[in-house]
This record gives sequence, structure tokens and C-alpha cells, in this order.
Amino acid sequence: MDSMKKIFLFIIVNFSCNLYGQDDGFVKNYEPINILCYADSIPIISSLGIDLENNVASFKSDLKKVIVDKKEYDGKFYFKLKQKANLISLKQICEKYIKEEIYTPIYLINGKFLKDDISAIKIDDNFILRVNHINSDNFDGFDQKTSPKFTFILIFTKTKENLKRASEIRIR
Repeated sequence: MDSMKKIFLFIIVNFSCNLYGQDDGFVKNYEPINILCYADSIPIISSLGIDLENNVASFKSDLKKVIVDKKEYDGKFYFKLKQKANLISLKQICEKYIKEEIYTPIYLINGKFLKDDISAIKIDDNFILRVNHINSDNFDGFDQKTSPKFTFILIFTKTKENLKRASEIRIR
């Protein structure tokens, strides 16, 4: 057997063992945890809006259940930042980066829909790579008369993956 066949066989066996060999029902009954995050004592709801890789001096967690504003969280994460973050709201991001009219906003950060209380989410302005928007008017086949109008707000932060993609040159 040559080395490529061995590698392929190893990957298939490993994948099969991981998929079927340890099925104890955990994956079926899994519920995501809901964590409240703080950056320098400011609640940020989601850690997507701060540079966890380069700007965190220390981290502390408290995994006791807590209720804040009538919402239950499974714990808290505290981030102490090296440099002061300029945390701005999603509304402020729209005002700063989008000059055209927007409809009811639907926010995505790095391709992930925001499902939390969007009025409480803050993002470090220095960590924003770019902001794009797409109005429902631009969708082909979308009935403009009967359907509600909305705008996708696409926020991209300066993660390694996004910086790498931004530096790539695409030839069409």
C-alpha cells in the first residue's frame, strides 16, 4: 500500500470512529451555553466584537448561573484588555459606515447571525475590518410590494481568516 492510500484509510477510519464509536447521546441532547461577556467591566454580550487574539491581557471566568435583565446566563467571562477598546453599538456602526438608507436591519458578524439583544451588543471600532450592506430591494425574485423590506448588515472583524481573505487577489 502506498502512503496516500494509508493516509486516506486512516482518515476514513478515524472519521468513522469519531462519528459512530462514541455515540452516547451527548450530541443529540446538546444545548449551547449562554455566556455573558465583559470587556473592561463593560457588558458586550458577544466576544465576536473584540480582538481576543491580540488585545486580551487577562481572562477570568465565573461559570455560575446568573440572571441579568430577566435573562438567564450560564456564566460570565471577564476580559481585561491591553489597549482600551472603543466599543460602539450596532446602530452607531450603521451610522458611521453606511451612508445609504437602510430598512429593518439583520446583523451578521463574520457570517454569524446575531440572535441576542442587539441593542446591548458592542464592537470595538478598531477591530472592524469592513461593513457591507445588502437591501432586500437588490434580491431578484423578491416581491417588493408584499414582502417586508430589510437590510443585511455584514460586519467583518480583523480576525486572521478575514485579514488573509482581504489580502488575497481574486482573478475572474
